[in-house]
Amino acid sequence: MSRLVLGLDPSIKATGWALIAGDALVGLGSWATQIDSDAGKFADRARRAEEIGRALLALVTEHRPSRAFIEAPIFKPSDGKMSVHAAARVRGVAEGICLACGIPLVEFSPQDVKRAITNDPHASKEQVARRLHQLYERDLRIGNADDNATDALAVAYVGVHRVATTVSSGVVSYRPVEEEEFEVL
Repeated sequence: MSRLVLGLDPSIKATGWALIAGDALVGLGSWATQIDSDAGKFADRARRAEEIGRALLALVTEHRPSRAFIEAPIFKPSDGKMSVHAAARVRGVAEGICLACGIPLVEFSPQDVKRAITNDPHASKEQVARRLHQLYERDLRIGNADDNATDALAVAYVGVHRVATTVSSGVVSYRPVEEEEFEVL
């Protein structure tokens, strides 16, 4: 079997994950967290990041992926300061776990993932999901996956296939990416 890789779509509300080996989907899901209305915002977000961290550590310990790929955060001007801090906290937990477990972590921007999957850097989540359904047509888990899990699968797929795009005269072509071209976090 090909090497096992982990794809992550980190978020404080629900972090998506996907495990694939070559073209085989090994596992797919997301960890959703619930707001604790009795806790203060800081304590609640810390608890939720810890909850995601425990789940990620259990997954990594059980499956021992050789590499992890993570979707880069994007923040809109309308995102509040607390949202940015919460997302950064989950991202930091994921990086820390990968580092502590000796798993190299590579980041892809959402636009690069969309471009690699659909040829369109501005593709919708639905377009990405449709393409993943085509790529994994026999796997029923994809039809039941939420957006976070689907995003994580897209990130893992791009990582496994080491795809980069070059644009020449408006034509997008794909080529394998050399190891040194990836920035390992």
